[in-house]
Amino acid sequence: MGATLTFYLIHGLLIALVAVFVRYLPVESRLYQLGQVIWRGFEQIARQPVRAGALLSLWCLFLLTFIYLLIDPFPLLNDEFGNLLAADTFAHGRLVNPSHPLWPFFESSHIVVHPIYVSKYPPAQALLLLIGRLLVNFPMAGVWLGYGMATLAIWWALRAIASPAAALLGGMAIGAHWHLLPLFGEMYWGGPVSMLGGALVVGSWFHLRQLPAPAGLQYGVIMGLGACLLAISRPFEGLATALVPAFLLLGSRRWSVIAATGVVVGLGGLLLMTYNYQITGQPTKLPYTLYYDQYEVSRPLLIQQPGKNPVIRRPEMKQVHDYETQVYFKRRTSLRSYLGALVQKAKIYGGILFGIAYWLPLLYWLFRRKEPLGQNALDLTLLAMLVLPILAFAITSFETPHYVSPVIVVLAGIVTRGFSYLPHYLRVGLLLPSLCVAHTLFVFLGYDFLIRMSGPMLWRPIHQQELTEDGGRHLILVDYDPNHVATIWDFVYNGADIDSQSVVWAADRGDSLNRAILDYYPERSVWRIEPDTRPHHRILLRRPRKNIQQAYLPNQRAITQD
Repeated sequence: MGATLTFYLIHGLLIALVAVFVRYLPVESRLYQLGQVIWRGFEQIARQPVRAGALLSLWCLFLLTFIYLLIDPFPLLNDEFGNLLAADTFAHGRLVNPSHPLWPFFESSHIVVHPIYVSKYPPAQALLLLIGRLLVNFPMAGVWLGYGMATLAIWWALRAIASPAAALLGGMAIGAHWHLLPLFGEMYWGGPVSMLGGALVVGSWFHLRQLPAPAGLQYGVIMGLGACLLAISRPFEGLATALVPAFLLLGSRRWSVIAATGVVVGLGGLLLMTYNYQITGQPTKLPYTLYYDQYEVSRPLLIQQPGKNPVIRRPEMKQVHDYETQVYFKRRTSLRSYLGALVQKAKIYGGILFGIAYWLPLLYWLFRRKEPLGQNALDLTLLAMLVLPILAFAITSFETPHYVSPVIVVLAGIVTRGFSYLPHYLRVGLLLPSLCVAHTLFVFLGYDFLIRMSGPMLWRPIHQQELTEDGGRHLILVDYDPNHVATIWDFVYNGADIDSQSVVWAADRGDSLNRAILDYYPERSVWRIEPDTRPHHRILLRRPRKNIQQAYLPNQRAITQD
């Protein structure tokens, strides 16, 4: 929270300075006149969809490239490695990997290693990474593509409920958002697909409501596509976001549009059930349930019954499991803990995600309106679309910013409409710092905070790169401290085809159990890394065997590299 508070203070100061400057800027001044010329040119571009879409695309590409060059992001969190595993699995032309013969050495958070070897996550984010990998051999390019498409979809949705200029500004604000940009656009974690899906579902209804019945068949298809994207990315939160548009569509009795939506959703559902069947053996059982059945007592929703005590072989995974189980049961059984969780969610979803530049238009939308909220059907619809996801968030066991990704379009709609009620000097005061300065500042502060949380994970890509460039084949045994507790990072992650990798990461299970994996990889140099105490050290345990019968010396530590 230190980085966030610092950002809020600096950002708020910039907003106040710009707003006061514009408030007292003489109308006859050259700077004021220049601003008017720029604004009229912007309005002219905004009225032309092709030019406006091109401008927004270039804006997103510039921001994503700029931030990437600033921070050079790499996988840090467990979730990211889970998505990268799924993308690598798809790249090998399969949905499921066979379990490795020595799978206990490769257990890690968010992946299933037995009886199959897969990620627990829905396939959406992995498909984005696969697209980037296939097109330019750069998975992050797929993330950029997804974030850009989501931003364009939100702009398209806003065009149906706001002026062209306000819609374009709303799209640019989402593209430059200080939290969405680094989290959804510069990490492998997820978010762009569900943000895109929510924008397509909600935006389809915004556009459809402007047309006389029975027109709008194309919007039924788009709404169905959006619903499918939500189903393969964030199904629970996506369902909460899609309920109001679905209810309104049914109430409109546009039967041809309803049929088109139903056909697309039905086809998407068949594909998803096929995917589920290949992984879990049951069409309606999602992959994450396979992971939860093996490793977790807690469940994604507080209303779900807890699972049975799992068998966890890695001590560090057990400590993470015990921590999450404790939090889960406290929130289920203690009103005080549950209310504390609601406060925490409000801080994450309301404070970190949106901040002063978004709260101010929201307050104007609620309290400084030209007409009561209850007399405007569109604003009531927006409010209903917001309330249902909030109720859904209230029963989730845990919280991350990605949970709100499907409903970003609704918040963008509310903020964009509230923006029109602001005095002109506040509009400029909010826009200039938010679009030009704030996102860069927060990316530095926020990413620095994330890196400090991830700690030793900074060294994992360094070891990977050094050993890959040195050539040969390597096995790294990861030896954690007995008191290790880290819920978001782990060194033990691999690709879809473990044995073909030049560098294999495995858990250190002690000298007696390690013998099995050392005998399995006689041709590899063997290293040990101790992330909790000396993450920058690599300890060479054994060079590649020339004689398969060569004995392993458990205490041999011939070389230590920094």
